[in-house]
Amino acid sequence: MNERLTFNRHDGEAWPAPWATQHAHFIKRFSDVRHQYWSEPLVELKGGLPRPLSFDDSVLSGMARKAAQVMRHTCTTCGKPGKVLRLGGAWAVRCGRCCGKTLLANQIQDLADALDSVSDFAPFGATAVWHEHDLPMLLRSSIPSYCWRCTVPPGQEPLRYLAREDIESLMPWLNKLAAVMNDD
Repeated sequence: MNERLTFNRHDGEAWPAPWATQHAHFIKRFSDVRHQYWSEPLVELKGGLPRPLSFDDSVLSGMARKAAQVMRHTCTTCGKPGKVLRLGGAWAVRCGRCCGKTLLANQIQDLADALDSVSDFAPFGATAVWHEHDLPMLLRSSIPSYCWRCTVPPGQEPLRYLAREDIESLMPWLNKLAAVMNDD
């Protein structure tokens, strides 16, 4: 695994490694332009996204704006071009690959939480079921086709679903899938 560069911000927290690399690059560029060493942060985090700090020096302010702009388009996980999106109630910058891995892990956790909170409907003799379209698309497409049950209501299209026991038996495999995706 690559050694990850971090830069301690003025509030004591560390930047994600790809952002730390970019921040260091912009500080070096400023030092090269002005022929003076600069060690203070150019950017601060507000709401999980980088915002430029303002300075009296117009070159320094420009570097801060450019640094924030570049960082807002860089995946905090891998450093590839990314987009700002909302993940788990917080703002994040992710590329498509890292976003998919994060979303899948979150969807697996949400399914585990739903499984824990749902009770069997014992008084009615029924069991909890999840219809195919009740599950998010990424999670749904990760479940092998042989795991789905199918019923055909009269005069309608076939409906695929999973019963509670199906999901319980799938959870160890889904948890391993999430771990493998996060190991990458």
